[in-house]
Amino acid sequence: MKKTLLDMRHVPVFMWVMYWGSATAGYLISVSEGIVPHCFPHIQGCTTISQSGREGLSFFIFKAVMIPAASLTAIYWVLTHHWLRSLERDTRSTIAITTLGLIGSIFLVVYLTFLGSEGEVYRALRRYGTIIFFVFTFIAECMLTYQCRRRLRLNWIIVVKIVLCSLVLLELLVHGVAKFILEETRWLENSTEWRSASVLTLYPVLTWLLWLRTGFEIRYSSKSNVG
Repeated sequence: MKKTLLDMRHVPVFMWVMYWGSATAGYLISVSEGIVPHCFPHIQGCTTISQSGREGLSFFIFKAVMIPAASLTAIYWVLTHHWLRSLERDTRSTIAITTLGLIGSIFLVVYLTFLGSEGEVYRALRRYGTIIFFVFTFIAECMLTYQCRRRLRLNWIIVVKIVLCSLVLLELLVHGVAKFILEETRWLENSTEWRSASVLTLYPVLTWLLWLRTGFEIRYSSKSNVG
């Protein structure tokens, strides 16, 4: 097989760098411009990911990087579909995982597209776009973890996948209980969003490591006698 300029197997790594880089850059720029307060958002929850990329210079950088990253996420789920099919011909679970992942990716693009737009309709699109992205992506990742555990020999990568899914679930449970105990939970909601987003965007890198370990390859071919 001829080597290509871009090995599509490395899409998860590009995704992680783009997500992490744009969110961090957006927050730091917003802090420097006085748009959001200075803190450690993953712990203190002084702002949301959206607020740090909604105004000023960060608005353009955030959308310019995040939308392509969301598109790569859709490609990641398609590649994951082919990888799972190469391990076992269980089409029902594979199709379910791919469908959930793709729907989550589409709604992330919807959220990013209308980020910064004013109006109730746009606000609703952003809200539901965020919710569907997080929920569907989380479910798809948990289902993928189960399939990895079932189809492959247990290793440290799968263990980390299980831990990450468990951490996100624990975050959601703690947040749900805290709403009935604490009077002010805005900071908790914000910090939970930052931590959960970090986990969800790191998860595909673990899948990439499994691709390499199992020898997953993407081949390209074309007919030379067309004409």
